[in-house]
Amino acid sequence: MSVITLITDWAEGDFYLGVIKGFFQKKAPKATIIDFFHYVPNYSIVMAGFILKNNYKHFPPDSIHLIGIKSVQEKNSYLAARYDNQYFICADNGLLGLVFERSPEKLVKIKQTSDLLNFPELSILAEAAAKLANGIAIEELGELSSNFVKAHAMQPSYDEKTIKGKVLYVDSYGNVITNIDKELFEKQRNGRRFEILLHSMRNKVEKISNHYYEFTDLGAIFNSLGLIEIAMNEADVAKLLSLDKNSSIIVKFYDNTNSKNDLSTLF
Repeated sequence: MSVITLITDWAEGDFYLGVIKGFFQKKAPKATIIDFFHYVPNYSIVMAGFILKNNYKHFPPDSIHLIGIKSVQEKNSYLAARYDNQYFICADNGLLGLVFERSPEKLVKIKQTSDLLNFPELSILAEAAAKLANGIAIEELGELSSNFVKAHAMQPSYDEKTIKGKVLYVDSYGNVITNIDKELFEKQRNGRRFEILLHSMRNKVEKISNHYYEFTDLGAIFNSLGLIEIAMNEADVAKLLSLDKNSSIIVKFYDNTNSKNDLSTLF
């Protein structure tokens, strides 16, 4: 039995989701349809890429991921990719570059057989997903290719004393996930004292905890993705500190030669 997942930027009540699910009931009735994630900010391939990259490996082999983000394009180019034993179907808008760490095993430019280009999630992407779910080989969806648009994830910048990162994601608890990973943090820290500064010099964390329950107020952990996550004990840290996607996160390291008085140029 095939699994088809859906990632979109559709809001609750949009009729598009019902149309897509009805289509699959008709064209791929044996497939299991999973609402992977909706409510992605409109057109945000960065957010969709982050969610997909950090979740798809938990699905069974041969799962089919339909990503309906920024799908209406002037050039009308759409892709089906085989990567890491799973399938990815989306517009050629850069999203796959945010998910894939190497070239896909197979990449196809989907042949378009419909003139209904104002709803490509239905006429092109869902059609391709249904064919894969019914056992059609990916090569039959169109022309094999090796080229696709590659967007690149925002990386933190750093020097000997500082890491400058951003908030990537705010979860339903108001916890904020940054783009600073454990490997970079530990390499730059090199055993030194540190402060994690949030949005300004007034809000800071001076230790990395192992569990959320260790927090008495504002705290930080390395989450399951290996990224620095900021949270508060039973509170919405994003709302309380006015943090959102792309808010600045600064890690400042201290040794015997620098003091905590040299922070004026960080924000």
